Amino acid sequence: MGSRSLKPELTQIMDHFRGGTPVLLEPLAESGETSKSSFALLTDRVAVKDGREQTYGSQGECVDGEGWKPFPIAKGDIDKLRAQMELEPMAEYSSRMAAYCPT
Repeated sequence: MGSRSLKPELTQIMDHFRGGTPVLLEPLAESGETSKSSFALLTDRVAVKDGREQTYGSQGECVDGEGWKPFPIAKGDIDKLRAQMELEPMAEYSSRMAAYCPT
């Protein structure tokens, strides 16, 4: 059996707990009990909601005339961090997300 992903409902509920949630889930992601990518998305979501820079660049918005842009990202090798969490490179992700933006 592959790693499990966080259920959308669970992600939304945990979103209310904010900063402590990623710390509680990190061991589950490391052990494979939940997917690393789900953990990364939740970590970024909580950071953005708390007004902090995100780590993996998964949260952003469509900007008129510019496509999809991530919210502020903490400094670091973003593609290396994303790869560690089984996420695609930032350029690919940005391009994929831009497809959802109105033209």
